[in-house]
Amino acid sequence: MMRLLTWLLVLSLCLSQNLRQGRKKNKPRPGINVAGAIGDGKMIRALTINYPLSFFGGENANLDWRSPGVYSEELVRRTESEKSWGDYAQAQDQEDVWLYENWFYGMQKGVIMESGALNGLLFSTSYMFEKFANWTAVHVEADPENYSNLKINREAAVNVHGALCSEARLLHYSSLGVLPVRGFVEFMTPSFLKKWHGPIYNNRTRVEDLPTVQCLPVKLLLKELKITHIDIWILDLEGAEESALKGTDFNAVRFNAVAMECDEHDVSKNARKTDILEANGFKCQLVERNCMCRNLLYKPTSAPEKSMLRKWDGAKWASSYKAEDKSV
Repeated sequence: MMRLLTWLLVLSLCLSQNLRQGRKKNKPRPGINVAGAIGDGKMIRALTINYPLSFFGGENANLDWRSPGVYSEELVRRTESEKSWGDYAQAQDQEDVWLYENWFYGMQKGVIMESGALNGLLFSTSYMFEKFANWTAVHVEADPENYSNLKINREAAVNVHGALCSEARLLHYSSLGVLPVRGFVEFMTPSFLKKWHGPIYNNRTRVEDLPTVQCLPVKLLLKELKITHIDIWILDLEGAEESALKGTDFNAVRFNAVAMECDEHDVSKNARKTDILEANGFKCQLVERNCMCRNLLYKPTSAPEKSMLRKWDGAKWASSYKAEDKSV
């Protein structure tokens, strides 16, 4: 435990925005808060570790929550007729239903990692597996506002405030504007800043006052969490999936399946992403807008009948979405 906390302090894995300059300190949510941590030569106002520490100590110290999922005949018998897993489905393109019915049917107590977890409810692929089949969810979310809601909505999960990159670095996150244009200032072009983040564009010293988010390789995160097995990795990082894959050690961690967005905006990048996975023993197929990739060493379990999946209408959803009315 001491090694884990020390490492997190050095890398500033999860930074709170509750101690912004000039603001009064709010009462912290459950977790560990350390003020005055140093990172990259700058004073960090607060550090928050928000893992449910019961996973790592106390009466659950001997609980091996990282074990692979196991097939349950009882789960199948109890749910096969009414297909009750569909009642829990939250995923944008019903990836959760597809993964369960095609590759993980009847599997319980697995581990699912969702990178780009939003608030833990909206478009959550891990929700169905946690609530229906008693899986452990590991969430990684960079947006400070989403993350503050994620901790509340999915308090039983391992929640990490950070981002995934090919190499470790600190990034500044801007929450100005509506959800689709939020992101890291370091990755924004001047024209994009001018259009969507005017206060930053017109006064660049404000960048230092923005919440700071640690971006680090997957291999470092999973090593410190002592995870060597992930049943399903949901990878949806708004274009940063390739960088995350490059920061993954597939020899250190066994992934049974990776589901990642592969839309039409960058076909060449999609090919590079699937090339990385296929070079590491995966076979990929396109299902709607998602690349579903299965480790060839994993033997899937399949439902006798498959659900008719609905097609998500992104344009319709976006037209009805109002950022001020939704905590996403």
